[in-house]
Parts: sequence; C-alpha cells; structure tokens
Amino acid sequence: MKVIGITGSKGKTSVAYLTYEYIKYIGKTALLFSSLDYEIAIPTNNRLKEAIELGKQSNIEYLIIEINEEYINNLDKSLFDVKLLTNVSIINGKEGLNDYIDNIFSFFTNSSLNIITYSPIVEKGKFLTLINKLENKILIGSLFELNVKNIDVNLFDNIIQN
Repeated sequence: MKVIGITGSKGKTSVAYLTYEYIKYIGKTALLFSSLDYEIAIPTNNRLKEAIELGKQSNIEYLIIEINEEYINNLDKSLFDVKLLTNVSIINGKEGLNDYIDNIFSFFTNSSLNIITYSPIVEKGKFLTLINKLENKILIGSLFELNVKNIDVNLFDNIIQN
C-alpha cells in the first residue's frame, strides 16, 4: 500500500479528492482521509497509524491523507511514500510566516517521492534551498510565476503554461 500525504495552505482538499478519484478511475483501490469527512483529518500519529491499519485491513493500494499544515510536526514523516505540497499562502498575515513555511517544508524528505508546486509567496532562496536538498522530487511550476521570480525553469519537471 502506498501512503500519499497532501499538505499546503490552500488546495489540499481539492487535490486529495482529485487524486482519490483519479486512482479509482485507473482501476486501483483507494481510501481517502480528508477534512471534508473529518473536522481534522489526521492530527496525530495514532490517527495516522489507525488510517494505515484500516487501509491494510481493507486491502487497498493507495491511502490518501490530507494533512493540515499545523499538524505536520505531530506526524511520523517516514510513514508516507508520496508527499505533495499544493501551495504556500499567507493565511494569518505576515507575522510568523517564516516559521509557517519552515513547518510545511519540514514535511519533505528524501525518504519519499516529493511532489512540490512552486508557490510565489515563498521567498525564492528558501524555495530553491528546499529543491536542492531533495533528491526524489517532482517539481511543478507556472511558467508565468517562474518568469516573474526569475527562476531557472530547467529546475522543474513540469511547467504549467499560465
């Protein structure tokens, strides 16, 4: 069973549901834990381990978990096979933004496949530092955003045209 964790400031639920529906569409079995189904999808390791156990008991191929970014530090990151970042946005003003971004980036490690979308609110140097640290990654960016921030598009695997 592959465990997919999806985090970010906005778009987590949409991406989780699209991923779930796509996996079912291609004929694979999947289980989804999302904030639409639970007030807080997976806030602790105990809940994460319960979800993984349920997935194993149900004999599914993919477990998709939406993770609210404030709970990232509560979770064992090694339990995820794929980690996806939807975007990073200012949601509570500028105070504490660096800590907030660092918390989100702490989710990503070389022990899993990391799918990261470029987010223009993240300072270029911090974003590029994260990219350079990760070996097992897929980077997705908007060509417009990359040009505005003067980022080398050759760093990206997939470019969104607008």
